[in-house]
Amino acid sequence: MKIRKSTILPTILCGVLLMLAVSGSFIFFLSNNTVLALIAMAILAGTGMVITKYRSINWTVPYLAVMFLVILKDNCYLNTNIPNIVYYILIYLLCFVFCVSSQIIPNWIDFMLKWMKRCLMVYAVATIWLSIDRFSYINLVLPLFPNTRDQLLIQYNSGCIPGLTNHYSTNGMFLATLTCLCATQFMTASRKKNYWISLAVAVIALLLTGKRAHIGFTVLALFSILYFYYSNNERKRITRLMGILIVGTFVAVALFTLVPSLAVVLERFQIASQMDDPTLGRSGMVQTAMLLFLSNPIQGIGWGNTQSLVFVNTNIHNVYAQLLAETGIVGFTVFVGWFIIILVFTLRKIVAIRKGRIAAVPNELFHLCFSGCFQVFFLVYCMTGNPLYDRMMYIPYFIACSITLYYNRVHKYNR
Repeated sequence: MKIRKSTILPTILCGVLLMLAVSGSFIFFLSNNTVLALIAMAILAGTGMVITKYRSINWTVPYLAVMFLVILKDNCYLNTNIPNIVYYILIYLLCFVFCVSSQIIPNWIDFMLKWMKRCLMVYAVATIWLSIDRFSYINLVLPLFPNTRDQLLIQYNSGCIPGLTNHYSTNGMFLATLTCLCATQFMTASRKKNYWISLAVAVIALLLTGKRAHIGFTVLALFSILYFYYSNNERKRITRLMGILIVGTFVAVALFTLVPSLAVVLERFQIASQMDDPTLGRSGMVQTAMLLFLSNPIQGIGWGNTQSLVFVNTNIHNVYAQLLAETGIVGFTVFVGWFIIILVFTLRKIVAIRKGRIAAVPNELFHLCFSGCFQVFFLVYCMTGNPLYDRMMYIPYFIACSITLYYNRVHKYNR
């Protein structure tokens, strides 16, 4: 197949970003210099497209520049080694460059989501397979992760399947993303029978991880986006949502009864409810973060410094508290402002399409529903996890943001 020159830069940019999003810990099989070279090449590709297409300069450029300056200010990783600079600074820059340059790349969304689904489906199928085949997990997968082997074995024996990742939380991140993708594709498809198998695989795999937050927040995100999806018939909206909830409950009960291993998440909820501290110490971390915030409320103590100064190699498990502590009111306002603006743009666009106010291009509704669904999942997960600091989460989040920005630009220039 002949590659056109006009597609080389977009392919490099999308390909590298996708690799970083779905590779998990397998990326460490590459040398640091190789990863650095790939990221630098992708950043240059995206920047080159923006420079040659001057009309792409809009409000997102200065806003994202400010966000990156917030990350750079007193960043604890700036004076460390190259791997830290790559994984904790340059990947953010790549995401920001993508948010701008993707607005001028034609037809990138189908390519990105198609390959994202294919890659994440590997994790889903492997999770289901390895939950049944203990021999293969012990002899084939565990040797790939010698540093976390004992921890992985404990997780596997407790029924929380890590699959092909170095932690069951990472597997939960991948499978929550896949479930959002498959569910919104199924929801918006005219021929739903083409997508129910992939949705079933994603849901079953997600349940096998036993991750309470990932499962619960995925359900919440899907119902949130369904609320806006059904805005074309507000009288029946609540009835439809209640019907889906009832059917979903019956299906879940049947699955948990027939396959008890899928009910591990319920057992974990029950165990947590009997603990003195169901938050597993995270409420204390949030309180410490608030004390750090009060020590420097305007500018914060600097990106990443909660790990280097207080919690060794551990994030606070509350992005909003960590933003306040590390970036102060200024950085918190910048990031949360971005979260709100993009989500509002997305939901308004979905409602406008469903009510016939604007004519959607092919697959636009699916793309926007995925964008909105994943944004909701990401923002709710920010209350109990670290999605803004885990590339397996924040890269798909900025891809979701880029989908909305792309369609904003499409409709702006088609008026």
